[in-house]
Amino acid sequence: VRNVAEIALAEGGDLERIGAAAYPGSGNTVAEELTNLIADAVLDGIQAEMTASGADVGEAVDVPVETLPDAGSEAGTSQVEATPETAVEGPAAAEPASQAEATPEAAAEKPAGEAAPQA
Repeated sequence: VRNVAEIALAEGGDLERIGAAAYPGSGNTVAEELTNLIADAVLDGIQAEMTASGADVGEAVDVPVETLPDAGSEAGTSQVEATPETAVEGPAAAEPASQAEATPEAAAEKPAGEAAPQA
């Protein structure tokens, strides 16, 4: 805090110049240094919350790898590699509701939790 206050005084309080100024001893600008300090504090907080909840912070997780579309393909057509353990069925995987299922009468006939979408 003291370093940033001294830099702010030296730069005349100009926010753009303060952010672009060199932060002493780090090789970063003031903006980069403050961003790093904030990110570290947030990550420390998340880790503390996870540890307090009993989660294993070091536990390995298999994350699906996203494959980006080719530059010539249409936007929104990216593919995600998934295994049966990581695959998730979403609304896009569901069959579209027919007009008969979209009526209030059809929704009333379905068991709770399976109501037809409202039009």
